[in-house]
Amino acid sequence: MRRRWKKYHKPFNPYSIKRLREKTENELTGIIQQKETELLGKKHEISLLRERVLKLKTKEDEYNSRLNELQSVSGEIIKFQKQLNDRPLSRKFIHFITQDTQVTQLKNKLQQLERAKDRIGVWLNSFNADSENNPIAVKQKIENKVNEIAVIQKIIDDCKSVIASKRRMVEVEKNREVRKKEEEEKLRKKREEEKRIKARLAAYDGKSREIATGLKRQLKKYDVCPYCFGALGNYPEADHIIPIAQGGLSIETNMVYICKDCNQKKRDMTLREFCEKFKRDRMQIEDILVKLGKRI
Repeated sequence: MRRRWKKYHKPFNPYSIKRLREKTENELTGIIQQKETELLGKKHEISLLRERVLKLKTKEDEYNSRLNELQSVSGEIIKFQKQLNDRPLSRKFIHFITQDTQVTQLKNKLQQLERAKDRIGVWLNSFNADSENNPIAVKQKIENKVNEIAVIQKIIDDCKSVIASKRRMVEVEKNREVRKKEEEEKLRKKREEEKRIKARLAAYDGKSREIATGLKRQLKKYDVCPYCFGALGNYPEADHIIPIAQGGLSIETNMVYICKDCNQKKRDMTLREFCEKFKRDRMQIEDILVKLGKRI
């Protein structure tokens, strides 16, 4: 039977690059602010722990001296045990008595050393158990905090890089939109220029009226007459703002729908002449025409 291997799943990381890319810039800024606050707290804790290490320097020196003492006592014990094991027994009674005395002395010395070793061991155990006043434990805490700071800094850097990449994308999109608008504007100007050239050619050939008839269908009609500000009526007429007789062209920017009464009054007069003769507000009329996209 075929064995199925279980898939290894990585532990969930809420700050992985893939997950960060899915978040918005505001969320990423919030994460950065939160982690920077956390970073400052960790740095403050490290500074306090380092101050404690400096205060506990004497204890660390005492610990090192006791450790050296333990090593030397352990060495002495091994040496005396070796002397005790290697000492030969003599057949003579006097020698046996002397030897027995030396053995007793060695054993006593060995017991003293063992007791000293136990005392040092008890002190070292109590030293290691006291994590608050133990400089070695405090140094380990500092190292752990430094590792945590490195992880937090990496998260902050990842968030900043994601924000920078998003902003670059926005800039690229903006530049693309600007280029698109510029191209559209160029195309519009080109078409206007073509229409203007066409109108000039038509005017030269005496066909401006024919072109104007075709353009009337493209002009927008408004409810109000831009010359008298009255109702446009059911039968509005297209007027050349600069008359054809004065060199005006049959183009959209020079034509506007006005009421029948104003068109009959204006005839081939310019806008200035029309306003002066019939007492109209020229500035207001020109403002309306500009808003309608006409050229004065």
